[in-house]
Amino acid sequence: MLSTVFGALTKFRNKLYSSEILKVEHLPVPVIGVGNLTVGGTGKTPMVDYLISKLIKMSYEPGVVSRGYRGKYVGSVEVLLEDPDSVQAFGDEPVMLKEKWPKVPIFLSKKRYEAGLALLNNYSSNVLIADDAFQHRSLYRDLNIVLFDLTVPVSDYKILPSGKLRENISGLSRADVVVLNKRNMMFDEELLQSRVDWIEARINKFAPKAIVLFGDFVIDGYRSLKTGELVSNLADQNIGLVSGLGNPHGFEQLMVGAGFNVEKHWSFKDHHNFTLEDLRDVFRSAEGRSLVVTSKDAVKLKKLDGIEWDNVWSVEITSELKDFKTGTLKEFDETLSRLFR
Repeated sequence: MLSTVFGALTKFRNKLYSSEILKVEHLPVPVIGVGNLTVGGTGKTPMVDYLISKLIKMSYEPGVVSRGYRGKYVGSVEVLLEDPDSVQAFGDEPVMLKEKWPKVPIFLSKKRYEAGLALLNNYSSNVLIADDAFQHRSLYRDLNIVLFDLTVPVSDYKILPSGKLRENISGLSRADVVVLNKRNMMFDEELLQSRVDWIEARINKFAPKAIVLFGDFVIDGYRSLKTGELVSNLADQNIGLVSGLGNPHGFEQLMVGAGFNVEKHWSFKDHHNFTLEDLRDVFRSAEGRSLVVTSKDAVKLKKLDGIEWDNVWSVEITSELKDFKTGTLKEFDETLSRLFR
């Protein structure tokens, strides 16, 4: 019953935007939206990271606008690492991106349009990436990229609260690019193919002109939380994981795929604010084994005082897009280039 009501409300809201009853604001530079149809982690932040890198290589000057989930800011604000309470102020993912791309302006607002205006008033960015913006229809996007997480069962594709869909699957009709993400974290080929077939059937029905690509997560290395050193691999193959993620199973699959034996995973809720007591409990149970955390969680963990980070590592990943039978990287690159003509 609740799913029926929620689905009807989101469908009505989408109709209001499609019929231009609700206003859509335009910014003076191209806007690339990154989002998904579901709640939980599909790999949006690594995709934003991928786009920043690609656009810079194409000689453009990207900026990022985001909501900054759980950030305690007011109005439109710039993400600044100098703020001693940056994670609490801006949220973990914007801070993680800013640490990696200190010269790329990142602005936050509940209204992405206002964040975009503030950014463009202060910087010379000529393209904006709107993070987690597929349902944020009040901001016009020149290109909509939608991610599907292949580690998620198709049974999850029901409207909230029965499943994880934020809106009906027909919302795919607004997608220009669809990425079937985390393919290399699926080890059951038959199950992988069944999920790809299920999603592809919906793409063919609702977004037949979309460019479809595979997405893999590639491990760049492991960074010590104690020294900041980046190494290509870890000496210990038997490890523990600590995370606060929307899809912790995907993290496990990533590490198993890298050849590790995950002996224990201390999994907290998504965007968990870690405490000293959390970590003391983990260290007591870890019994000296190496611990691996995500880069998103590392930005919060490093703020905790009184912890010796011996043998604790953050895994650094990047997204890698690959051809699908109905889409190629060449087509994707050409689509990006057309935004600037």
